[in-house]
Amino acid sequence: MMKIFIGLLLLFDYTIAFLPSLRHHQVKATSTMSIVRKFSSFDALIYSYHRGIDTSSSRAVLSSMSADENNIEGGDEWRKILVLGSTGFLGSEIVHQLSTRNIPFVGTSTSGRDGTIQLDLTSTTAQKDIQSIVTTEKCTAVISTVGSINTSNDLIVNSASGKVAARGARDGGARTFVFIGNDLRVRQIGTKVIPFLNNYMEGKEQSERIVRECFGRSDNDDKYSYCIIRPTFIYGGNDFGLNPPRITSSLGSAVEELLGNYAVQSISDELPDLLSLALDPPVSVQAVAAASINAALGLLSKEQVELDSRTSILDAVAVSSLLEREERRRKRRNEEEDGDAGNQEEEEERK
Repeated sequence: MMKIFIGLLLLFDYTIAFLPSLRHHQVKATSTMSIVRKFSSFDALIYSYHRGIDTSSSRAVLSSMSADENNIEGGDEWRKILVLGSTGFLGSEIVHQLSTRNIPFVGTSTSGRDGTIQLDLTSTTAQKDIQSIVTTEKCTAVISTVGSINTSNDLIVNSASGKVAARGARDGGARTFVFIGNDLRVRQIGTKVIPFLNNYMEGKEQSERIVRECFGRSDNDDKYSYCIIRPTFIYGGNDFGLNPPRITSSLGSAVEELLGNYAVQSISDELPDLLSLALDPPVSVQAVAAASINAALGLLSKEQVELDSRTSILDAVAVSSLLEREERRRKRRNEEEDGDAGNQEEEEERK
């Protein structure tokens, strides 16, 4: 009860401070990479205490990545990524970020437009087609953004990422598979409250199970890895949508700003799933894309295999920034050591 009371006080304080700025300020829908969000000192204090970088919004985390921090190699080798559904809402953002970060990739779409490889995951040859693409293009990782909602093929399409894509990718030699699932609370509540989502939820669940089977690590073999990302709601772009549901970047960032603060979340943690889900802040398409890429590059830890919350997704985004900072420190130390060694050699030659 004390936690709820403190949360209500904080929420009141945030509301008084936030509403006037929301009424008089319009958020420009530009690239998340170029925006540094002005966040409250309380949010910064909470997160800096735990992680040293602010994740109170998708924009704050993404803006912490400088241009030099984008070009990061994962593991012992450079990876080439296959993006399934690369012309869709999330897929196109992934492709955009891969291009920005100079990471080699191949994209597929059902239509084959925009220079992508034509691929229909519901076709009888899809598994062999993916195997061939992975082998021919030498892809080491696959990101599947394929999905459908409220159609007659929801079960087939949403289960295809596992039944077809994961199996084909494994047979083709891929080592990592990244799948975009949905929040477990959405799955549990949706099947009870919204019956037409049953096939959508079941398809996602089937894919997750097969992805684990094909790419899960074992005690004797850690060559394979997977990451399942489960956002509650993804926002982005300039258009509203009903099927699938979507809100714009400007509105989504404002909602994330409000719901993402500590005051709201302290209350949300004490509520039942349905109410807690309603107060769960959305996450930007840029953040989900960045987390997917970092997972495909092998930048995440062995514990970051299933990202079940917005915070875990933003943590996956921030990891590349933290790794790059450490890499820069290592290079500086090496340069200083090399410089000291060179100076010593010059002194010895003079003597």
